[in-house]
Amino acid sequence: MRVYLDAGINDTNFLAYTKAFHANLNKLGIANVFYTFLGGHGLSGVDVSWNYFHKHLKDSLSYVGKQFENSKYPAKMHKESLQNKK
Repeated sequence: MRVYLDAGINDTNFLAYTKAFHANLNKLGIANVFYTFLGGHGLSGVDVSWNYFHKHLKDSLSYVGKQFENSKYPAKMHKESLQNKK
């Protein structure tokens, strides 16, 4: 399992909970990425409604797409992972 997480700096509580979730995933050894962006999942201002989602959809879908691509070649990924640790 691999998890993509993001939150906006204006998300306050959501940002704090997402950071904690990210830390817990790391402790459990679950592959994940976490990004913090300007703005937030706001109900007003420039990020009202779906604006935040639209701004960062490419980020999340690119991550998911890369995971699908990597799953086609698990042996190659494992070999590259071992080489990168040297």
